Amino acid sequence: MNKRSKLWAVLGAGVLALGTVGVALATDLLPGQVGITVGEKQGDAEKCAEFPLEIGEGEVGLHFVLTGTAASSGKLAASFSNPVSSFSDLDNSTSPGNTLHWYVVITGTGATVIESASTDAAGDNLVLSHSCFGAEETEVPSFEQSQEGETDEPSDEPSFEQSQEGATEPPTDAFGGTSAPSDGAWLLVAALGVLLASVVVLTPARARSRR
Repeated sequence: MNKRSKLWAVLGAGVLALGTVGVALATDLLPGQVGITVGEKQGDAEKCAEFPLEIGEGEVGLHFVLTGTAASSGKLAASFSNPVSSFSDLDNSTSPGNTLHWYVVITGTGATVIESASTDAAGDNLVLSHSCFGAEETEVPSFEQSQEGETDEPSDEPSFEQSQEGATEPPTDAFGGTSAPSDGAWLLVAALGVLLASVVVLTPARARSRR
């Protein structure tokens, strides 16, 4: 083999070695976590109280961990859905022991799905350790709508015209109006007639004078 052939062989081996090292230095999200929702990894109250970043309303705090790594730092990239969001080259990592930690806050809910994540640091497993949630978004009530919906109740005021029209006068025969004589009056008149007739009958005729 001539020198030129040896040189090309050495260069080819070097390129292959560099490519192998480049692949080894990248770590993807653990396959079992691809497609899960961030709500499935919700942390407890103690972990979320120690979350180093402020989590606002309608936001989610995520803690990613790379285990079994000798790297002291690394960049992280990830993509999500529901709503669609992503970040790349996140380099706020810390390395206590043989792990790398990343903390990030995204817009989302418990239904947000992890589509992918990867780091340029080599290690054993890249996982989402836990998630923390901010306050849920609340709708502000509209005072204009509430005022438009109010209606005045109809007032039932008495109508004097209706009450006057409905009034009727009492019958006049109840207050001593003219009427036919009662049966008692007719009996009284009949009794007086009988009495007068008996007086006439009982009166003796005058004696005729003798001639």
